[in-house]
Amino acid sequence: MTVSCHCSRKFLATVLVCLTMHALPLSARTPALFLPGEAQTVNSFRLGIGHTSSLDTYLSPARYSGTAYSVEGDMMSAGDSSSFFPYSSLFLSLSGSPMLNEPGNGSTWQLMGKSYFSLLHSLVCTDAWDCLIGPSVLFDAGILYARMNSNNPANGIVSLALGATLDNTVRFSLGRFPLALRSTLYLPLAGAGFAPDHDQLYWLMYSFSQYGRTVHFESLFNAPAATESLQLVIPAGDSRITVGCTLDFMHNRLGGNKTHIEHEIFTIGMVHRFERKSWNK
Repeated sequence: MTVSCHCSRKFLATVLVCLTMHALPLSARTPALFLPGEAQTVNSFRLGIGHTSSLDTYLSPARYSGTAYSVEGDMMSAGDSSSFFPYSSLFLSLSGSPMLNEPGNGSTWQLMGKSYFSLLHSLVCTDAWDCLIGPSVLFDAGILYARMNSNNPANGIVSLALGATLDNTVRFSLGRFPLALRSTLYLPLAGAGFAPDHDQLYWLMYSFSQYGRTVHFESLFNAPAATESLQLVIPAGDSRITVGCTLDFMHNRLGGNKTHIEHEIFTIGMVHRFERKSWNK
């Protein structure tokens, strides 16, 4: 029986290897991922699942953690090649998380969205490595809803900042099959964030228009944050599969409160390239 099981596992492994070898060579002659040409767009769509934790002292002194579910994507487009910023990119994501505190007697729901737009200049452009850098506008918004807090159960997270984007694509081969590793870092540098003081209840702000102390200046010193997307691009026939992770955190001490939110999310998705002059491609 042991010999039979061992042979069965060996047979299944051989079949999987043969199927993989049959699918991958269709794309082995071209790079796994390269920058878009003029009037082209490279679009990536991903689904993710992972871990999140948050601390928001406006709602509770306890830290909450749970499973995060996300949908995200990015779109890189090429314009005039003679421009100083020949590329532009747009990153979008939406994540939701049910969370519990450490004792398990309190729950919080979290919904966060991101929209980052960047203009990119090419620092390095070779067959093996592309390095792009440029300014970006970063918008984060979300809501934390604490079910056990009857006095003030929800708090909004809103931040608009100017920052920088660093995008690297490294191409290499595993045997004779091309692969690519893409890393994108979004770093907000300065902006404005919404954060009510601890004694500013939402119903009082709405009733008496007490909004004067809710918008605060943000910088790397009082509100550090970063988002990192790391993707391994794998050719499969005429398609491109991505496997990777997205890591991000935001921390601030605005309005006399402390807010810290972080995500570690595993992602899987697809890459698609099309001509902007013909949207149905």
